[in-house]
Amino acid sequence: MSDFEPSGLTFTKPELTAINGEPTPATMTLLQSELNGNAISVASNRGGGQFGHLALTLSDADYLAVAHEAFVTPPNPANTPIHGDAPTAHQTTESNRAFLAAKSEYKLYLAVGQALKKELLAAVGDIYVNELAHPTLRYATVTVRDLLAHLFLTYGQIKSEQLKANTTELERPWDPSEPIESLWKRVQDCRAFAELGNDPISLATTVRTVLLIIEKTGVFTLDLRFFRMQAAVAQTWPALKQHFTEANTNRKRQLTSEGAGFHRANSAVNFSFPAETNQTMAVVIAAAQAATSSAKSATATITERSTTNAVPPLPPMLPRTAIAGATA
Repeated sequence: MSDFEPSGLTFTKPELTAINGEPTPATMTLLQSELNGNAISVASNRGGGQFGHLALTLSDADYLAVAHEAFVTPPNPANTPIHGDAPTAHQTTESNRAFLAAKSEYKLYLAVGQALKKELLAAVGDIYVNELAHPTLRYATVTVRDLLAHLFLTYGQIKSEQLKANTTELERPWDPSEPIESLWKRVQDCRAFAELGNDPISLATTVRTVLLIIEKTGVFTLDLRFFRMQAAVAQTWPALKQHFTEANTNRKRQLTSEGAGFHRANSAVNFSFPAETNQTMAVVIAAAQAATSSAKSATATITERSTTNAVPPLPPMLPRTAIAGATA
């Protein structure tokens, strides 16, 4: 590991979400999550090498549960390299390299801890943590883990009324105009909150609740029927999310297609020809109207002449009896 430069230390979340007022279980959970992410973002080979400096924000037991390997705090090396008796040039070079690497690792560990603590103190009002402050040293000897433990113990305990409100939030109707992923996230957050309150929501309860939420939208009738026809063992939470994510994608595609068809129909009704075409058509129409008018005039003239030169009508026919008498 190369020597550490403090100016090169960056976090994925340079500024934590501020907690306005008294911390709550929800805001504390978000704070812990953001600190965890920042701690993980700075690499370390210790504790399995996959979780960076996460050990700075989790208890030893919690870290072990995640990494399955303990994180041993890097020790502060001696002030100078230890070469041993009559070292060779190669041994001297190697001991110097090991010393610099150990010094750099130790400095990095301290710097990450200090930076995380600074972020936390900026996000939480001092009134909620000053119980841990030293009269003159303030928080110099207080670790991030100390601050988190105090905050969770004092403000992070979930009460029964909060669990009840969490259940209400889980059951809240979902608007189909919103992304269905917003429903999945809400369910995930509610389950995580219940877990923190030692009142976990089972996956079976989750599936039943979400199916009712989707049913109340009234837009997934056939998809609901198909899902409920599956065997009970197949009606899992992952299967539900996949099934209705695809169903919602198809639904939105259909709405888009129908909207496009409606637009094309309106476009056909409101279609207008270019100006040049309109002028040409006007000439054609005028000529047709003139021809029609001439035809009507000619017809009228012919009719009048026919009437004037008509053959006089024949006299009325006599009755057969009159004709017979005249013949006799």
